[in-house]
Amino acid sequence: MYYPELYNEIFREAFSFIYKGEYMKAVYKIELIENLEDLSPFIRLEATLLKGKIYNDLEQQSLSKNALEELWNHFTEMKYQYHQIEIYFILLQIYIQNNDKNNSNQTLDKAELVLKVLDSVPSAVQDTYQSYFIFLVGLYHLKITKDMQQALYNFNDCLESFTRNNNTLGIIQANYWIGLSYFRRKEHEIASNFFLESLDKAINADNLYYIAKNHHYIGKIYSEQEKWKDSLENFENSLKICRNLYIPPFLLTIFRDTIDMLFQFNKWDTLEQYLAERLKHAIDNKMVTDTISSYYWFAYYYEYRGMIDKSLIKYQETLEYLNQNQYLDEIHRCSSHISYLNAKKHDKLDGGDWQKELSNSRKPWKIIIICNGNISRSPFSEFITKRWFEENNSEILKDITFESFGVLYQNEEIHPLSKAQLLDEGFDEEKIDNHKPRYWKDYEDICEQATIFVAVTGEQRNLVNFYYPGKAFMLSYIAEEKFNSVIDPAVHRIEAKKLFEELKRLTILFSEKISNLSKGTL
Repeated sequence: MYYPELYNEIFREAFSFIYKGEYMKAVYKIELIENLEDLSPFIRLEATLLKGKIYNDLEQQSLSKNALEELWNHFTEMKYQYHQIEIYFILLQIYIQNNDKNNSNQTLDKAELVLKVLDSVPSAVQDTYQSYFIFLVGLYHLKITKDMQQALYNFNDCLESFTRNNNTLGIIQANYWIGLSYFRRKEHEIASNFFLESLDKAINADNLYYIAKNHHYIGKIYSEQEKWKDSLENFENSLKICRNLYIPPFLLTIFRDTIDMLFQFNKWDTLEQYLAERLKHAIDNKMVTDTISSYYWFAYYYEYRGMIDKSLIKYQETLEYLNQNQYLDEIHRCSSHISYLNAKKHDKLDGGDWQKELSNSRKPWKIIIICNGNISRSPFSEFITKRWFEENNSEILKDITFESFGVLYQNEEIHPLSKAQLLDEGFDEEKIDNHKPRYWKDYEDICEQATIFVAVTGEQRNLVNFYYPGKAFMLSYIAEEKFNSVIDPAVHRIEAKKLFEELKRLTILFSEKISNLSKGTL
């Protein structure tokens, strides 16, 4: 049965939530429509497009990509031009956020062609679509070409258009993305001005999502300026809003940045208090994802400070919680931490026989270097390893390939600190930018072919060995038969240069050992 008044009312409520940045409430309203009986194809199309827009804004494209590509397959059945242009725009944003250059280029060209013949909608709507297209071109340059100057040109252009048309949400978004572009260029003062402008507009519009987004980046700027109290205040403001909005990926990003900042400035008392409060809040409010990340960070905090017994207690509490909630993959990960720390505590670490594993394997060897997120340690080590072989033993590269993966997190691009260090090492900027972080579970076919995995920490080695028994070894063990985890420079930024130098030293020793074994001289 078709109830236009009901559909219209629910859509109005959904749009109201979108305007306020309460995206998950908007999704709930849209799903009410999708669950109605005898839903017309037109209404289903409208609902799918609206959900796609929301998940794009939340940078959770995987939640809408399949449905939108299904619409794409029925593109010729769409009667209205605005449906056609909207699906182009939504898919274009998905491809850009996923760093899919080929599909981004094709979709940009097709969207531009449709815009030129967009004659069935009012001129004001055409202006809105044109402005949004310019915005997406700016996003393309920010994410794909890394041409910040061109991105800024496009974002400023669409800001002028949004301002002329009094498009409040567009003004908020444009100021935010201009701020982000300047932030990427490390022009923090200018970036701060645009984030503050976006924040002010978002507060006036009561748009909670962009209030949280701007507080987050203002906090990051304060962190870069070593104003840790101001940074913490802004991170906390962002976290409070995100808890209410319930956007887990964004929530975890802010939490990680807060922890990183407190680690960076060695604010141990503040950090321990912060972790305790966050863990209690997450447990009291039955926030499962929040609780798990809080337990992990608490355990890591104690481990980093050398309090092995306290760390083991926290990891054990984490394991009990994971068992209660049946998080299978996380149970394996947590068990790896406990196993490694217990062995370390009782001085019973076993490095394994990496020489035997390689010698008994047919060439070419595939060696995979791993860290948490494939944005800092493992890509740096991969770059250094490949260059060492190119300079010292290039003929062996036909028999050995090196790759890198993250085993805990999915990320978009290499960490700025790792990029800066690689630039200092003389690597080409374009090659560095071409590194796309990879999460190992998305590349199981490659991992199945690995001869060995080289882990920068003992916990990572144990985790990989759970899935690929006997295949993983510590970098420090191969390099010099020691069990020293390489601390993440992305977390401990004050010591980053020293940590990267240590990672380079171990990587060169590791490269020499692999080279000698390959030549039969080890």
